[in-house]
Amino acid sequence: MALPAALTEDQIYHRCPLDKLNFETTATLEELELPFGQERLLRAMEFGASMEANGFNLFVLGPSGAGKHELVRQFLDKHAEGQPVPSDWCHVFNFQQSDKPKAIELPPGEGGVFKRDMSDLAAELKTAIPATFESEEYQARIQELQEEVTRRQQKGLFAIQEEANANNIAMLTTPAGFTFAPMRNGEVIEPEEYKTFSDDEKALVEAKVEDLQKKLQQAIQQVPRLRKEVRERIHSLNEEMVQLTLGGPIGELREKWSHLPEVESVVWSQMRSQRRAARLALHNESLPRCSTFPRARYRNGSRGDVNLPGRQKRSSRLRFAIRR
Repeated sequence: MALPAALTEDQIYHRCPLDKLNFETTATLEELELPFGQERLLRAMEFGASMEANGFNLFVLGPSGAGKHELVRQFLDKHAEGQPVPSDWCHVFNFQQSDKPKAIELPPGEGGVFKRDMSDLAAELKTAIPATFESEEYQARIQELQEEVTRRQQKGLFAIQEEANANNIAMLTTPAGFTFAPMRNGEVIEPEEYKTFSDDEKALVEAKVEDLQKKLQQAIQQVPRLRKEVRERIHSLNEEMVQLTLGGPIGELREKWSHLPEVESVVWSQMRSQRRAARLALHNESLPRCSTFPRARYRNGSRGDVNLPGRQKRSSRLRFAIRR
């Protein structure tokens, strides 16, 4: 059997006439909008993408490497061009129920802006709040409160001390508290010398000591009230400083997002949260000490009053009070 004649090069290869092409390189050509030969697939995707109800999905099946994902992405991008731009949705922290974040709807494109604004706010407050309470202004105002309460404590104490000195009675500070003792020429007298006093002199001294002890006890009983007042004033100062620190940046954000009540509410909740956090952080800070009465006690052991000598007899009570 004779073999067929071989085909020539001109018979098997046909050149494309370049003068028939209206482009220099294929790189300048536009992408094909739709794949050829897939009209049924396109109709199915158009039908599925047009379903407005929730819960529907597109399932595309084909051989590996066929470009399914790229095809579907191109189709959906073109399909979305004719649809309204969807809203942005953001999950935000729920300050009332921390395990249930809130979802808020924002106009298209504003979700990313809101996220950046909140991140910038958190970064700013992270440094601004500690700096406020480490500032010279805050420390100076705290020191002013400390000095004021000390002056008020010492004022009452000095008044009693001056009255005691005017009556030749010394007010002494001991490890157990304050006590009084008779003196002469500015010096506390010895017990033996006190025994030489007449009964009238002893009665006069003891009556005055008893009166001074009552006044001292009343003055010391004011310490808890002073401490409460200082706590309240420090609390007010802290609130004022936090408000000044938060007011600027949070006020700007609230004004910027005032057209969206839900976002403004989130910003306002952030401010309340920061105030609570600052309040808790400052709760354990040391309050000004009432150092004017460091060792004063009641006879029953509670803090804040005078540890008065026992009441066996007038002479013994005064004898325990006599110390150099």
